[in-house]
Amino acid sequence: MSWRESPAGRLTVRADDLYDEGRHDEALDLIEQALRLRPRSVALETRRGRELHALGRYAEAEQVVRAALRINDRFVHAWNQLGMQYMDQGYFEKAAFCFQQSADIAPNESVLTGLANCQLVFDPAAALENAERALAIDPTWEEAERVRDSARRRLAE
Repeated sequence: MSWRESPAGRLTVRADDLYDEGRHDEALDLIEQALRLRPRSVALETRRGRELHALGRYAEAEQVVRAALRINDRFVHAWNQLGMQYMDQGYFEKAAFCFQQSADIAPNESVLTGLANCQLVFDPAAALENAERALAIDPTWEEAERVRDSARRRLAE
């Protein structure tokens, strides 16, 4: 049986659908049910943090994702989730730290662009460097092009 076919997997797939529909209370309930079946699942705890954040329960969301990272500090999705949570709240340096952790583990154009986007606020030179790293991976990544161009403008000011 594949994970998606397992009881926890089915709950998680449905929770992801509810998340996409903006039905975060229901998604959180399903994730918590799945966690009762698979306690200490870093992926499920990360999803739980995502739902809590979507519900505006920021402090709780941060605690949940940080706890997931204490279980496995190399789980990129948890670093990315925590980075997004910080970025949404305007904590750009904290967000950049999280995206940097993710990029150190598994660099890709999306994470490098997220990192660069955060760095625009406080370090445009680093933002330019990371946007260019993202474009070296995928030269057609439009978001990285926008961040690179913004960093160049900030540095020219």
